[in-house]
Amino acid sequence: MKTDDEDEEFFIGWQAKQPARMRQTTVRVVILLAGLAAVAAILFGRAQRAPDLAFYEWTNIQTFEGIVRMAPHPHLLVARENSGGFSAFPLVGPTKFGIAPEWCGNLDGKAVRIQGGTIHRSGGTMIEVTSEAPEALPDDRALPELRAPIDLGEHSLVGEIVDAKCYHGAMNPGRFKPHRACATVCVSGGIPPMLVVDGVDGQSIALLLVGSHGEMLNSSVLPLLARPVRIEGRVTDDNGLLILRARTESIRPL
Repeated sequence: MKTDDEDEEFFIGWQAKQPARMRQTTVRVVILLAGLAAVAAILFGRAQRAPDLAFYEWTNIQTFEGIVRMAPHPHLLVARENSGGFSAFPLVGPTKFGIAPEWCGNLDGKAVRIQGGTIHRSGGTMIEVTSEAPEALPDDRALPELRAPIDLGEHSLVGEIVDAKCYHGAMNPGRFKPHRACATVCVSGGIPPMLVVDGVDGQSIALLLVGSHGEMLNSSVLPLLARPVRIEGRVTDDNGLLILRARTESIRPL
């Protein structure tokens, strides 16, 4: 007759191998844990938001013609070939700098030709300017008539403040907490901030962020970059460029 002591398995680390039943139990536990880790990895991966398609064509230099405007931030209004009206392309300089006020000279509001590469993602395109200065086009150049800005009313919006260049596609996704340090450098260098609002349908809307009188807010929003915020202000559509004229006292982190 076996005693209880004879039925128990005992293992000491310096022994050559574990007893059979203990070895089988260890193998089952390892397989179970490996399976759980694989399932957790798959579920975690599926829960992540895939980055939008974005392209930074900094080596593909193109020529653009349109009306240059320096306020509230430099942008180029390019006439649409078929549908009429204009498409608005915000302008930035190379690397992490915006456009200097003197770059435009006396051509603000005039038809010009510039060179640069595009930065674009779904919903918007930006031009990284490479030409030292815009080239004036003849005054008799046929262009569609600029329409007056459309007032879209007062809004209270929840979103994230980003730097326009990285968000448009210089980086991808170009937002959220891991991008905060990069966004701080870009906005400090004069690249315009934007407020990105995520819709319930998964689509995002980006609005150029300025003060209530059109003033730049770059230095004011630095502590709030890549954080959820609520901003109240008036939204306008200026020939395709969505602008949020924020009441600065209303900007608060959530």
